[in-house]
Amino acid sequence: NIIGYASIALVAFIVGIYAAHSARNNQAKMMTIHACAGNKTDLTLPDGTKVVLKSSSTLEYDINSFAEGKREVHLDGEAFFDVMKVSDKKFIINTERQKVTVHGTSFNLQTYDGDKFNTLILLEGNVSIDLFDKTGNKIRSLDINQMEKCTWDLRTGQTKVEKIECNEAGLGWNDNIFYFRSLNICEIAERLEHYYGINIATFD
Repeated sequence: NIIGYASIALVAFIVGIYAAHSARNNQAKMMTIHACAGNKTDLTLPDGTKVVLKSSSTLEYDINSFAEGKREVHLDGEAFFDVMKVSDKKFIINTERQKVTVHGTSFNLQTYDGDKFNTLILLEGNVSIDLFDKTGNKIRSLDINQMEKCTWDLRTGQTKVEKIECNEAGLGWNDNIFYFRSLNICEIAERLEHYYGINIATFD
């Protein structure tokens, strides 16, 4: 009986060690990249996806999840993504109130926390967007196609999808050139605050 109890205790001990080791291995190992005000950061994710992270923006992902084939990141700010196409492996971007699902495509996503508008500009391929309210409930889903721009007004909940030309993509910030079209002075000031990390006062 003593030998039997000892054997059971030994097995339980080994199982406990294995479980603890597995739990440690399964813990999230987060990577956080931040682009400081006035700068942009170029990076390549573990799956080969290329990202240009805009000024005052933060990208976060779980290294272990990428190693297991789960391609998912969280964005606060603005970034251009050139997503590596991997069969049967979706690429997901989570923001404060959006979930963007893609396979292989190139697009720009602007979603700074606190902004009045979120914008997605799709250059190649197609993506689907899930929109959520402040409590996390899904409001609607949208499919965006090549050379389309989706604008979501977070104040009213209204969305606008429109066709654009290459010269209307407004992605000159990759070359440190900023284009502002159909924006009022307050909206331009808000963009510049993000880009340079400064406060701008506007007056009527």
